[in-house]
Amino acid sequence: MPAHWRKGLAFILSLVLWGGLQSRVDLRARADASAQDNPPPTSQMRLYPLDLSAFPQVSAYLDVFDASGNFIHQLQAQEVQVMENNQALAVGELQELQPGVQFALVVAYGPALGIRDGLGRSRYDYLLENIQGWEWFEDEDNPDDLSLVLEGGPQAVHLGRPADLLQPLLAYTVDPRQATPGLQALSRAISVVMDAPERPGMDRAVLFVTPPQSAEAIVGLQSLAAQAIQAGIRIFVWLVAAPEEVDLPANVQLRNLAVQTGGSFFHYTGVEAVPQIESYLAPLRPIYQLTYTSQITASGVYSVTASVQRGEQQIASAPQSLDISLQPPNVIFVGLPARLQRQEPTPPAETAGTATVSEPVGLQPAQQQLEVLVEFPDGHPRPVSASALLVDGTVIARNQTEPFQSFTWDLSQYNDSASHQVQAVITDTLGLRGSSMEMPVEIVVSGGSSRLVDLLPERGIWFLGVFLILAAGAVVLVLVISGRLRPYHFSRALQNTRPSATLPHAARQKKDSFAGSKASAKVSPASPTTEATLPSRAGWITRFSRASQRPKKAEAYLMPISESDASHHEAPIAITADEIIFGSDPLKSTWTIHNPALDPIHARLRHEANAYRLYDEGSTAGTWLNYQPVPPQGAILRHGDLVHLGLIGFRFTSRNPKDMRKPIIIDLEKPQ
Repeated sequence: MPAHWRKGLAFILSLVLWGGLQSRVDLRARADASAQDNPPPTSQMRLYPLDLSAFPQVSAYLDVFDASGNFIHQLQAQEVQVMENNQALAVGELQELQPGVQFALVVAYGPALGIRDGLGRSRYDYLLENIQGWEWFEDEDNPDDLSLVLEGGPQAVHLGRPADLLQPLLAYTVDPRQATPGLQALSRAISVVMDAPERPGMDRAVLFVTPPQSAEAIVGLQSLAAQAIQAGIRIFVWLVAAPEEVDLPANVQLRNLAVQTGGSFFHYTGVEAVPQIESYLAPLRPIYQLTYTSQITASGVYSVTASVQRGEQQIASAPQSLDISLQPPNVIFVGLPARLQRQEPTPPAETAGTATVSEPVGLQPAQQQLEVLVEFPDGHPRPVSASALLVDGTVIARNQTEPFQSFTWDLSQYNDSASHQVQAVITDTLGLRGSSMEMPVEIVVSGGSSRLVDLLPERGIWFLGVFLILAAGAVVLVLVISGRLRPYHFSRALQNTRPSATLPHAARQKKDSFAGSKASAKVSPASPTTEATLPSRAGWITRFSRASQRPKKAEAYLMPISESDASHHEAPIAITADEIIFGSDPLKSTWTIHNPALDPIHARLRHEANAYRLYDEGSTAGTWLNYQPVPPQGAILRHGDLVHLGLIGFRFTSRNPKDMRKPIIIDLEKPQ
């Protein structure tokens, strides 16, 4: 070949090589520009959802990384600050934990994985060989939660040992040259690592091994990226492709997926040594758990952020929403007596030859202990800071220290029989105040049996004379009431002045109480008779016996609650009968409740063998116990139970609060 031809051919080849190199530089520049359009997240700190189970103590998990992506160890509590609605709060406790990582290995298959070299081995063969060399598979004490998702193949989720992940990966045989790559396996893997973690505070990560994706398949990639960012999932992308394919638009988007989620991008052509998986997971295993005392005192949605100040370096987290509902505490009296009797104690008997001189003791008892039960309907139990006991609207006892649920009622000021309204008020550490219903307590004051004998030496004959006159008057009154003694002039005058009169039946039954009632007879001109009729002996005796009867002591109450319209039943229902029938029909029920939700006969409450059993009588709106329908065989009521008759709500309160229903704890985050 002539020399000038050789020079020309060499020049042409140099132009071709320079053009190819320039094209590669342009592609790399475009890729770098695209990566600059999606820079790494400026925040290297993540605050996980807040735990309010011990409110006002709030706890959360915290990830802190430096600019190189390395976890920052040995942080101190004074280096961390919490901002609650722009109010700076100190961290009470900061603890570094090692809960592990929820990790998923995802493999998508395509022709790029099936390309073989001169030895007949594919890129996928070399990739598996590199993966098998991980020392990670020999770790028997691995704390991570592991899953495997294969495109078009099986999946194994939530495994405990790395060796259990390798076995199904090697067992699955597939010809990558016949497969079409997609994002279905990546989507499934994101859902798997979003499952409730085995241990609180576990980080989440996905390793996505994929050939180049088609333009059609890559459309849904941005949606998966947003889902991963929202759940805090880091995605590490391994692209298996030829060197010239790395800068294709679809592959650039895969690179951006890794950058946006806090992961990393690795390009594998078949000859490189793949990274050790432990280098990905080790920085994700540690995490901080912090606690602080919230200053929130009202329901609402609040913004919470955390920040770290170490030297001149300051890192802040994205804000977390804190949505909380706070309600005042419920206060319920436990074993409140409906009646208290005060009287002078009987003095000790004198022994022969010994004169006993005793100081006056006064009416007893001089005080009464009262107990209350405090409940928090918002589900956030918290300490009590103060309590007070009110009688007839006046504070008679305060507690500024423990015990807050116990009161001492001073009875020394009550020397006359009367009914009083008792109420307890509880204030919690948030300043929320709750009060019980006003409960009636009757105080009955009666003298001691020896009072008269003690007064005789002091008053002498005058006291004895007054006593005899009063006793004689009482005897005469009893004889008149019983009908054995009828005043002559009264009956004679009545016969002479009223030739014919009959006492109406309605007038005889107008009043039931003997105390303070007066017999009155009204002449009825339409009913003439020859003799006036006076109130019968039996009527007086009936009135006397009714007045002397005392109400049966209630062993339990149904306390109306504010869940329903209880405007007509604000007072508690004292359960004194062996059976109470509730309903809207006053002729069929023994306790009438005027509410359109109740049937004429709605429910029945029976006293059976030292227990109270509630029955539903086939009502339309139903009868409910602790938000569960009452079964046909009835249900036993226990102290503190919630009872609903249709929309009307009550709380069953027993004088024997020992028989309380055991609480049932349900973990709402644990799959049922």
